[in-house]
Amino acid sequence: MEIAVPAFLTIVLMPFTYSISAGIGAGFLAYVLIKVVRGKVREVHALMWVIAALFIIYSLSRRSPPGSTESRTPPKARRAAARRAFVRPEGILSEGNDLG
Repeated sequence: MEIAVPAFLTIVLMPFTYSISAGIGAGFLAYVLIKVVRGKVREVHALMWVIAALFIIYSLSRRSPPGSTESRTPPKARRAAARRAFVRPEGILSEGNDLG
């Protein structure tokens, strides 16, 4: 369970947060927290503590300040903009394409 829960969180949070770094960071943080709660603090490597602390700092820095009216672009809007940037004006079925 000590390894399965962080692995599950990593796998599940990557697609739900649209961020690989958020999923991996949550997995590291969950691993450290589970070890602390179970009383196995000595089993946690020093590098894991550093990565967990850096993820907490990273997560807190990504939040918008209180009272801010700025909102980040939603993930769906970013994906739609990226798709539009790569679609050619003549469309998907064009010369040299064997689909049509």
